[in-house]
Amino acid sequence: MSGEVLSGAALKQKLSARYQLAEAVHQIGEREVIIFSVGNSYDLLEKISADEFREDEKMPYWAEVWASSIALARYAASALRLQGVRCLELGAGVGAVSVSLAAQGADVVATDYFEDALDFIRLNAETNLVPVETRWLDWRGVTLPEKFEFIFAADVLYERRNHLPVLEAIEKLLAPHGTAFVADPQRAVAENFLVLARENNFSIETDLQEIIFNDMPQTVAIHGLRRPD
Repeated sequence: MSGEVLSGAALKQKLSARYQLAEAVHQIGEREVIIFSVGNSYDLLEKISADEFREDEKMPYWAEVWASSIALARYAASALRLQGVRCLELGAGVGAVSVSLAAQGADVVATDYFEDALDFIRLNAETNLVPVETRWLDWRGVTLPEKFEFIFAADVLYERRNHLPVLEAIEKLLAPHGTAFVADPQRAVAENFLVLARENNFSIETDLQEIIFNDMPQTVAIHGLRRPD
């Protein structure tokens, strides 16, 4: 597990000192999941230095819960056998998907590029009394040696420059007969990722999930990527 080990109360105190916390309850399958996120995520834009933006174009997308995360978590709970299955989430953000998977009995590794995101994941895992392993991960240089039966990624296709690194991470981390589930709110730019995946010999099955999120109906595409047998 990345970083220092803190109790849920200590994590909440640490994060509360830096951020305005928002708390929401989401129904995932038969279980309610409590997720803390950053309540003033747009204010984080002011804290990004020019050097950070030039180096990595760091944006605080990790700090919110997105519709794609909830749609993916609900899809996994209803459509997949998760008990005891080793799963990985790429770009986990505050961990809504990872915590939901763990609540369904999965053995979960949650990864993100931002250290504060990993702290939110740990807080949310502690809050829901589920075990989630956290790892720092840069899609551009994957060093994890393990392969996973299921890989999950929600709303990671918003920038074209991320498409190849995400796909390469999936290629390196997916078990031979595994499936990667990539959720996206039907952005036009996501088609580029699907083209890349097909060019790299992945088959793709897409399931459309209807969801009410923040009192608005949305449709999220769940793309299941598999290698041919």
